[in-house]
Amino acid sequence: MRFSLRKMLAVCAALAAALAAWFLFAPQAIGGSVAYLVVDGTSMKPGLSAGDLVVVRSADGYTTGDVVAYRSPVANRTFVHRILRVEQGRFVLKGDANPYPDAARPGEEAIDGKLWVAMPYVGSALAWLAVPMHAALVGGLLVLLLSGGGGAAVQRRKRRRHAVFPAEARQSAPTSLETRSGPVFAGRWVAYALLVTGVGALAIAALGLIAFSRETTTELDRKVAYRESGSFAYWADVPPGVVYSDGRVDTGEPVFLRLVDKLRMRFEYRLLTDAALNTSGRIVLTAIVSDADGWQRRIDLGPASDFGGGFAAASGTLDLQRVQKLIAAVEHATGVAHESYTVTLAPSVDLGGRLAGVEISDRFKPALKFRLDRLTLTLDQSTPDRLAPLRTRSAQEHLLRPGAFSALGTEIRVTALRRITVAVGLFLLVVFLVIAILRARALRRGESFRIEARYGHLLVPVSPSAPEALGPLVDVATMEGLARLAEPGNRPILHSERLGAHSYLVEDGGVVYRYSTGGGQPTDPVHEEEEAAARLRLLRHQG
Repeated sequence: MRFSLRKMLAVCAALAAALAAWFLFAPQAIGGSVAYLVVDGTSMKPGLSAGDLVVVRSADGYTTGDVVAYRSPVANRTFVHRILRVEQGRFVLKGDANPYPDAARPGEEAIDGKLWVAMPYVGSALAWLAVPMHAALVGGLLVLLLSGGGGAAVQRRKRRRHAVFPAEARQSAPTSLETRSGPVFAGRWVAYALLVTGVGALAIAALGLIAFSRETTTELDRKVAYRESGSFAYWADVPPGVVYSDGRVDTGEPVFLRLVDKLRMRFEYRLLTDAALNTSGRIVLTAIVSDADGWQRRIDLGPASDFGGGFAAASGTLDLQRVQKLIAAVEHATGVAHESYTVTLAPSVDLGGRLAGVEISDRFKPALKFRLDRLTLTLDQSTPDRLAPLRTRSAQEHLLRPGAFSALGTEIRVTALRRITVAVGLFLLVVFLVIAILRARALRRGESFRIEARYGHLLVPVSPSAPEALGPLVDVATMEGLARLAEPGNRPILHSERLGAHSYLVEDGGVVYRYSTGGGQPTDPVHEEEEAAARLRLLRHQG
């Protein structure tokens, strides 16, 4: 057997294409690297929807943010979810639309692969075709489409071969029924339709490539700023005298222990923000007594209380005599006495909720310190803004928003663009293939069929009945040349057929021009006589 270079190259190209197809599309079940899955839930919306066909490929490694398919031993099924983080070699995964992570913590051996391509609605279409009744219906329609339609055209052509077109009919009806029912799929418009659908399919494919190369979700960090402020106050009622002339100890003043037994304390909390808030929390006020060696004792000034919104307050009474007795007991037990101790007013505010839709969880713990000696309780002057603490914070949220494609001032979601390009691309591809198949079938019928398709509006079928010699006869080399004589004046092209040979004639300036299929002049004398008779009728019609 002889092999040409072209055949060898074709075999090599076929082998290369087969290897590439195996590498790219071979399923894991037969040793490939690809797995095909159909989405049947809503946990990955908006990126993936029920009915989408998902193609995943095995990878050397997986990291945070990857969308992977994994086999869950908990639910005994395969999920397509996103990796949140990696903990001790195990993956924590969650669906984009799920509020909580998955219960399973699979290892890399349980992961089938990372998302490669997602084809919207294709999975639903395949499931529909999997039904035997649906598959039989589609197969029958394809058979009818590819094999039907030709017989009717052949019967019309047979009837036209024996039709006589008299001059009277030509004058009254310039366009015949036979011309209108010509071989549609061999005409010029079909070539234009193929060009338009082909270019459209390529444009849609380019747009689809852009859509499938973009992420269906966009990661976004959203921050909402807010401020937390506090306000400390303390006071006590005492007999008026030389120390407290108005009979009251106010915030900022020293507290003399001989005159004050109990000190009222209060802390107010405010959440300051321009964002809409939906928050709540709990506040508690305590006092902590400590020394320089690290000893300390906590004293609750009141029970914890819940609050809603952006304001809370807590108050209580500090029993100074109790504090002094506690310090005396510690000094007696340890044998260590200090000149002074520290009393810290320590409120604690636990805050939760949402600011402008962003989740917030925070704790605010300012402190107001006092110096306590044998005679006085005074404010610690080393802390600036000690009576009105303030801090600026921000709530941050990690969002997954639908990816979008912008062009010409419009914006469309990537998922919607993928669905549109797949649907329109498949439609254009089907139209292109159907037209191409039908056109190929039409063109295989021979040159006369193509001539009828292109110049059917000028053709007049004739069937001569009597031979008459008339004028010179000139053969032309191509049908296009003959048509150039007929088209300017809209002259008819007479068409006759005998024994499979077709002749086309046009009269111009007393000369009859002829084109015959096969390129030669017919040798059948009877056919010559029929053509002469046809020429005579043509001249009489035009005269």
